[in-house]
Amino acid sequence: PGTTDEFSAALQAVSYVNAADLPSNITFRLIDVVVSDGIFNSSLAQSTINIIMVNDAPIIDLNADDETTSDYAVEFTEGGAPVNVTHASLDIYDEDNPILQNATVLLVSAPDYEDEILDITSLPADLTFTYVHVVNQDRGFGEGKASSIGVFEFNGVQSSLFGQDQVEIFQNTSVDLLSAALGGASVTVLVQNQTT
Repeated sequence: PGTTDEFSAALQAVSYVNAADLPSNITFRLIDVVVSDGIFNSSLAQSTINIIMVNDAPIIDLNADDETTSDYAVEFTEGGAPVNVTHASLDIYDEDNPILQNATVLLVSAPDYEDEILDITSLPADLTFTYVHVVNQDRGFGEGKASSIGVFEFNGVQSSLFGQDQVEIFQNTSVDLLSAALGGASVTVLVQNQTT
C-alpha cells in the first residue's frame, strides 16, 4: 500500500523502449493502466505510444570474408588485365528496404588520370552505369586542375542544321553545368556535327 502521491510518482517513472532494429509495422502500442484501493479497480486508462520509424543507412562490406574491416585491397600489375575493386564476398545490407536507389564508385586518387579508368563488365538489366572521367585530384596547391574534354556527337545530323550561335550557346551551357558538377574544374566541350 502507498499514498496516491506515491503511486503517482511511481507511474510517472514508468518508461517504454523498443530495442528492435526493425520494429513491427504496427505504428502504435497501447499501455493499459489501472489502479486499485484493494476493493475496487479504477476505470481503464490507456497510454498510446506512437512508433516513428527511422530510415537506417544501408551497410556495405567490400570484403565480407575479412571480419576485421569492410574495406578491400587488391594488386594491379603494370600492363596487366583489369582487376575487380571489390571481393566476390561483397555484402550490402539494408534492414529497412532491399531496394537501393544508386551506388557511387569514385576513383579518388588518380595521378595518371588520363590512363586510369573505372569500367564495369556486367550489369543487371534494370541498372544503368554512367562514367564521368574525373579531373586529376592529386595536383598540388597552385598547380590547377587538368581540363576534361566532353565530346557530344550528333550522329546523322548535317552541320548546316546548326548555326554557329546555337553551337556556342550549347557549348557555354554545357561548360557551366559540367564545371559545377566537377567542383569548379576547367571543362572544355567540343560539339561535333556529323555530316553523314
